[in-house]
Amino acid sequence: MRSTALWIGALALLAASAKGEDVPAYEDAIDLSRNIGNVGSIESAAFSPDGKTLATAGRGDSVALWDADAGRILRQLTGHEKHIALAYSPDGSELAAGCSDGTVLIWDVETGALKATRNEHQERINSMVYSPDGKTFLSAGDGILIWDAEKKEPIKSVGERTVTYRALTLSSDSSMIAAAVIYGSYLNNATVIEVRDVDSGALKRRIDPARIDNVFSLSFSPDGRTLAGGGFFGIELWDVETGDPINALEEYSRVGAWRVHFLPDGKRIALFLAKSIVVRDLNTGEQFRVMSSETIASSEAVSLDGERAALGFNSSAVQIWNLNDGSLHAAFESDNTGPILSAVFSRDGKTLAVGGGDGGVRLWDVSTLRYLRRLWLAPYSYRGIQSVDFSKDGKTVLGANYADIALWDVETGQFKKALGDEYGRHVRNFNPAVYSPDGETIASLLYAFIDGGSTMIIELRDADTGEAFKEIVTGKGWDSHSVMDYSPDGQTIAYDGSQFFDVETGRLRATVTHHEIPGCFAYSPDGKAFAVGHREGTVTVWNAQTYKRIMKIQAQPAVQGKPSFVRYVNAVAYSPDGGTLASGGVGGLVRLWEAETGKLKAVLKGHTDSIYALAYSPDGRYLVSGSYDGSLLLWNARQGEQTPIQWADIRLPEEAADGGNAPAAPALLPNYPNPFNPETWIPFDLAETSPVRISIYNEAGELTRELNLGTLPPGAYRSRQKAAYWDGRNALGERAASGIYFARIQTGMFTAQRRMLLLK
Repeated sequence: MRSTALWIGALALLAASAKGEDVPAYEDAIDLSRNIGNVGSIESAAFSPDGKTLATAGRGDSVALWDADAGRILRQLTGHEKHIALAYSPDGSELAAGCSDGTVLIWDVETGALKATRNEHQERINSMVYSPDGKTFLSAGDGILIWDAEKKEPIKSVGERTVTYRALTLSSDSSMIAAAVIYGSYLNNATVIEVRDVDSGALKRRIDPARIDNVFSLSFSPDGRTLAGGGFFGIELWDVETGDPINALEEYSRVGAWRVHFLPDGKRIALFLAKSIVVRDLNTGEQFRVMSSETIASSEAVSLDGERAALGFNSSAVQIWNLNDGSLHAAFESDNTGPILSAVFSRDGKTLAVGGGDGGVRLWDVSTLRYLRRLWLAPYSYRGIQSVDFSKDGKTVLGANYADIALWDVETGQFKKALGDEYGRHVRNFNPAVYSPDGETIASLLYAFIDGGSTMIIELRDADTGEAFKEIVTGKGWDSHSVMDYSPDGQTIAYDGSQFFDVETGRLRATVTHHEIPGCFAYSPDGKAFAVGHREGTVTVWNAQTYKRIMKIQAQPAVQGKPSFVRYVNAVAYSPDGGTLASGGVGGLVRLWEAETGKLKAVLKGHTDSIYALAYSPDGRYLVSGSYDGSLLLWNARQGEQTPIQWADIRLPEEAADGGNAPAAPALLPNYPNPFNPETWIPFDLAETSPVRISIYNEAGELTRELNLGTLPPGAYRSRQKAAYWDGRNALGERAASGIYFARIQTGMFTAQRRMLLLK
């Protein structure tokens, strides 16, 4: 696999206020994420009208346009983050996206240029759809807005702006809107379906679903006479004129569907169930089932002609199925990890391993910061690697998820063996799995039934043979967020931050009572203390000898009126000298605390979503943080050091520096330094010979400078000698003002954009 060089923007020292104190806030770091195809979790998808292109988006900061046959990313559209809803215009020239903060974006598909950004919604946009004639488009969130597609301005509001709408659909003649209205809390929704007249906005029919607790999707039949809905625990059909249920899908009355979709012939309907697609003839009752994977898809789309269905997964993988015969048309994935779920340095500090949501483990060489390879566990299982660890000699890396424990050879990347096959795969809860400090034992978790009840068992295995030789019964029931680790001396195993077992005897040494649910755990390097991160936003620190609480830190700020899940602490880690405790969680910030006092030292900014992975290198030089958005950042963590890591400190892989291997795909990489004054370098990759133009815009979207680099051969244009250079001046030779700028690259069919900060 082609190695990937790593890029860095300078660390900007800004002011941030926390707990009433000013602390350093660092932005940007060495970006270890793959720079092309880093689409993150796929949460929305849409086919172009001709079915040749698939647009996907999710928790990342871009929308990816894929060749639906070849699986190649054609272009990434940037300008915002957390895109929830996607819709193509009928002629395929524009793509609209609705975002989690209520922003509407419109791109020109051919050029990748952002044509409009509107903020008429105040809350999350759940659905978007164009009218068949392309003159209007609709967005649903806090109310339903009908837009003039040419002017990109709202024409009118339909429904109530004080309630939440989703699952928006439009009849084929554009005369009717159907949308689900959500009442109640996030986890206890009541759903009513409204059918409204498009011209007047008047309510024509209100339908109260009898079988569906939470409606996710709606679809009109082509003749507009029938409406189909799917959601939790049910699928229903209704007569649009009367609102009465139609019992054509009676056998699916207790089967949840993420999407229901009438096919263009009006005779068949596609039902997207948990792990499969069912295509059913409504007249004859005949059906066939399309098997997708053992993992539930996070998004679905159907082509306009009804020939294809696309499934997107949290791992950034995509499957495209033929809805006529049930065959798999294509399966592909972006070249990034998906959500970052775990990370660990080898004990000698030479290698970094990262577990991704795509079911793979990736390795980096720490001395060169060079990406090495991906270790693939189970293609198209998409089970995220929740836990990674190295053997004591660093020659073996372990990856564990909810079904498997796999071991690979670090040097060759060769799969060595899987543990736990004697129980049968996919019936266990392996997460997490860790090596003992002496490297002789692997501890993992087993979910079992004992005396008629469920419990978690800590299972100890010989690290060489993989044979289990001891079980420690915790007495606790199954918990998907269970955490477990050895004490530094290897004599104690901590489970769930609350039970501490003697490794030799298996006996319970101590029990700690938490008033808040634990979500992550870490021992201090000397083993005298341990930290527990909680789902209510706190970190508690305990004495590991007396098991008494030392202090409580409010690591994630509480937000009034918001539920506790918006402030989960998902990761904690101690620095090697024990002086700093790092925490991360919802919101994407990493916070550094004085381990002894709990005083906030610094805030690290660079992720757009929840932090799940934190790890210090053994020498204390680096702190790595991984997020659900797929980003992996490396921070300068040396004590007392507040200067940026310089570009010269990062050595490029030989093939990237010398141009020996052409990159697999084009990419626009982060400029360096960033922030800058007055000059900066803009690196990029070319996969084929192409003309290259980089346009620089100010925050208002006005063209500041254009860099025409001519036609260049394929290669990695990353060093100062090869990257595009901007001297910080506009087209008239005048110094550009301080502020935010955007660098947009245009090369062949590829367009991408990145944010830059000029700070004088």
